Amino acid sequence: MRESKANPHHSVARDNGFSLRYFAQQCWVECPACGKPALARLQPHFRRADDRLTCAHCGHNEARSTRHMARAKTATAWQYPSCFRCGQNLRGKRKGRPFQGNVRATIRCRGCGASGDYLLLAAPPEIAEGVDPTFGYPLFLRTPIGNEELWVLNPEHLAHLQNYLEAGMRKRFLGPSNMTMMARLPRWMKLAKNRKAVVHGLARLEAKARQLGERR
Repeated sequence: MRESKANPHHSVARDNGFSLRYFAQQCWVECPACGKPALARLQPHFRRADDRLTCAHCGHNEARSTRHMARAKTATAWQYPSCFRCGQNLRGKRKGRPFQGNVRATIRCRGCGASGDYLLLAAPPEIAEGVDPTFGYPLFLRTPIGNEELWVLNPEHLAHLQNYLEAGMRKRFLGPSNMTMMARLPRWMKLAKNRKAVVHGLARLEAKARQLGERR
């Protein structure tokens, strides 16, 4: 867990360019069996069937199967095959359709023009407010801030938010992208008038995470 700064209002924090999905590889979620913190692990695209949720408290164990992925709300899917005729790589983002527990799409090769049906690997869903992108369970580290809700995916995500939002000066990412996690934070989290409430909310989440760590 990070060290508290003696005078955070005089500190400077820079957007390091990380996306929110960078922190989503491991999410602390509410176990659907006992309600205590469980760990949802998000695998790379080509191993999405290995996504797994484990609870050290009650032993609940859950895998995200290919069939589960095919029933996802989004029809967008990633595919990695090569053309059956010329072998050209067909990698890209496609619109798929459920088919016998999988996701399929008809793809026309840009190389030779041949069309065919290909199995796709479902893309991970977008990270929704307060739920993990793997199983869709509520995040464990959440706290209300007025009419809003402050949530973090895990302690690492929490530490980065603290360093950035508690700083007296914030500097933008030097790269061309405006899709970083910090650039896409809700406006209410970055307003000066909400700084005190947000900082206190982050501190509550930090205390909760620390308490859980001490109990393990």
